[in-house]
Amino acid sequence: MKKVFMLLLVSVFIISCGGRSGVKPKDNATKGRRILKSERVFVKEPLSRKYSTIVIPDFSFENAEIQKVDEIKDPDFKVAVKKLGSYVPDKVAAYLKSWKVFKKVIRVKKAKKTYRHAVVLKGRFTKITSGSRALRWFVGFGAGSSTLSVDGELIDAAHKTRLA
Repeated sequence: MKKVFMLLLVSVFIISCGGRSGVKPKDNATKGRRILKSERVFVKEPLSRKYSTIVIPDFSFENAEIQKVDEIKDPDFKVAVKKLGSYVPDKVAAYLKSWKVFKKVIRVKKAKKTYRHAVVLKGRFTKITSGSRALRWFVGFGAGSSTLSVDGELIDAAHKTRLA
């Protein structure tokens, strides 16, 4: 019995030490794009010099990869995901107001109206997972953590051109 247990323990250890060289990411949202951590956007002048207003509509869930969750184990997950569409833009607007980058920060549900000298921040959720409580408890060190991925773009409100 001890030999079988030791063999199982050693094989699990060897498998867990294997590299990830052959593993490809499952997230199609980042395919062909650079990840924000390594991405830098250089502009000739700050956006606030040309645009006095930033408009922030609710973020969309179009083509978002949302984890299926057992409603009995985590009944609040679906409610929390629905609230994210307005919660995240609210927080972004609050930060921009506190930094005083733009003269006006306008938070709207949907950007219908055209604004003069304004830039629109459009956001789209690409991946939402609730993580794994079991992995967090057994492994720790960030394993089983929740994931929230967002794509964003800045659009000139008057000309409808993409800035970044």
